[in-house]
Amino acid sequence: EAGLGDGRLAGVRIVNALLGGGLALLGARLLWPSPESDRLPTYLASALRANRDYLRAGVELFGDRSESASRVLRAARREVGLAAANAEASFQRLLAEKSPGAGDVSPVMTFLVYSRRLTASIAALSTPPPPLPTRVLTPQEFLSNGAPLMTTRDPPVAERRPPAGFPPLEQTEAAIAALPPTVRARLTRLLRQIETLHDALRRWAIADRPHARAPELT
Repeated sequence: EAGLGDGRLAGVRIVNALLGGGLALLGARLLWPSPESDRLPTYLASALRANRDYLRAGVELFGDRSESASRVLRAARREVGLAAANAEASFQRLLAEKSPGAGDVSPVMTFLVYSRRLTASIAALSTPPPPLPTRVLTPQEFLSNGAPLMTTRDPPVAERRPPAGFPPLEQTEAAIAALPPTVRARLTRLLRQIETLHDALRRWAIADRPHARAPELT
């Protein structure tokens, strides 16, 4: 076409490209709609599930300094990184789709930020701990009793349902009070971050419900 010397062909190609792009956009919007708001819950659930598996691995291998344990923890952390990156990319696409003032996205932002912080805290838990005294709350007991959000097999966030109620912090904090200061600080930080994730998911789940208002954290 370039050798024909006809400048009108450029205009024809531009018009055809615009028509094709417009038809593709209409088909995607009308025939096969796939808003990011429908996909985001799946990505958030995957990020939560990856952190849950990483936390379980850290708890099960607590104090294990073998090379095999290190490989398991590294693999689990890679999965967390991939899941978090996918969730953050999905959230960015959601922001591009949303009109200004279309809804409160702060719970999702809170979840993404604290999900990363939780990953760092789990990594800190995996560092060599001091010797633990007998007859105190172990990390395994902490995981089963103080972190219900991280023990659910299928996170309700995938269906945008609020998680189950969070247990009182005082009970778990009192149970870990006898632990060495380093371990106690790590578990307390984990507990607070999990509570923040729990509240963010709860607020996000009820955001679209009429006359629903999420209470503030105390």
